[in-house]
Amino acid sequence: MVDRAKNRPERKPLHRRRLLEAKPKKGFIRRWVNEDIGAVEAYEEAGYSLVLENGADISDKRAQESSQMGSVTRRVVNKSSSARTQTAVLMEIPEEFYKEDQAEKQRNLDELEASWNPEEMKKKDPTAYGHTQKKYS
Repeated sequence: MVDRAKNRPERKPLHRRRLLEAKPKKGFIRRWVNEDIGAVEAYEEAGYSLVLENGADISDKRAQESSQMGSVTRRVVNKSSSARTQTAVLMEIPEEFYKEDQAEKQRNLDELEASWNPEEMKKKDPTAYGHTQKKYS
């Protein structure tokens, strides 16, 4: 009897594949951005830069020649016979900028949540949500 386990390649179950995993880079936050119209440009305007396959920094002015630059890190994020193929590019931003953006988002959420205070809402509008009043006796 032949031992099949010895003769077959190592299995990689589908649930363990990490197709959109990227090597971390110290001091940077990385994320995958779908290549939709205007999406990559919006991230660039926010301070993100494209990550190249060979590790070169595309924002580095010294990397002007195509032979030095390499290609953008790109992955297919869906494969469907009924939809167009969607790709995403790997982008990164300095951790300092990322933390500033997250702090601003949290301040905005804190302000919004503070506006939901039921007592403050009642002061402004007695008919605000959550208020009940007996109208008929």
